[in-house]
Amino acid sequence: MEAARRGLERYDVCSSEIIAACAFLARRWWDWNSEGRPLITQAYKIYLAAAVRMLKMTTDMTFDDIKEAVGHQGNSSIPTLDVIWPDWAHEQKERLSRTLQSAVMTDGPGAISAEEIAAFANFIDQEHQDALFLRLHSFERHAFQDLDSPIAGMLSDLQGMAVTIEHVIRVLIGSDIGGKDQLYDLFLKLWTGSVEKILTGGNTLARQGLLKFGPGTLSFGWLDVKAKIEKLRSSGTTEAVVADLLMAHRLRGAVHYQLPENDQFEIEGLFVGLLRAAAMTHAHVQRQKRVDVAASNAIKAPGGDVRDIEPPAEETDSRQHGQ
Repeated sequence: MEAARRGLERYDVCSSEIIAACAFLARRWWDWNSEGRPLITQAYKIYLAAAVRMLKMTTDMTFDDIKEAVGHQGNSSIPTLDVIWPDWAHEQKERLSRTLQSAVMTDGPGAISAEEIAAFANFIDQEHQDALFLRLHSFERHAFQDLDSPIAGMLSDLQGMAVTIEHVIRVLIGSDIGGKDQLYDLFLKLWTGSVEKILTGGNTLARQGLLKFGPGTLSFGWLDVKAKIEKLRSSGTTEAVVADLLMAHRLRGAVHYQLPENDQFEIEGLFVGLLRAAAMTHAHVQRQKRVDVAASNAIKAPGGDVRDIEPPAEETDSRQHGQ
């Protein structure tokens, strides 16, 4: 840092001039990148990186300060330095949020707000569950860019995501709880109310065996289980939540076998269902924590009564339980 300061003094250069140089280099980077010239683009990026480091060492400016000072040197809607050095975690959280926003339920216990989706994405980032981001990115690449074997790639990502979702749920429940429990059992520990009741009743569907056909391949037992879960899903909004949880468990349990799926839209639906199951569970746990905190505070308050605390809204669909 001292050497950097002495360099500025020797050549009589001030921070505003370095910022101007950064803007020039960023603009040239944009121009050459638009022309598809990676070697020239990389050369400008090297000098730009050195100028940014010089500013950070000789001033109190952070990268965000420099980014704002350089501004937009191209046609992008975001600052040029964010284009050159994108925030990976931010991009992945945005990708996850966009995927879920169009797939979540709009009513019942599985409904999730935009704020809860953002909280789930932040949870994944903060708990270092980057495998979820990587699997989602890989799945999209196979779905939209793979011309050779998209189905094989998507199925691999689907089964990999099933394992990742179990890891996420274990982090959510706490490392000292759950032990060797399967994903179904972990969901039972986290969910309460009507979802827990129907999920408990789905034990047979969760444990139903799958017949094997050939080495490492599932036969029509898989199709039978999938049909039963879809029938449950159509019974009500609470049942739809349980269907996602059961399917996540079944996919996790089938990772050692090749799934007999070759319909891209079906695979996409299963993949998004895994994400939805994890996001709904995270949202439910956070709501329950807020209720527990409110109840604890009510008890501690003079004259407090836990009965004054309203529980989370439950599904009241008249189709449930034959009502």
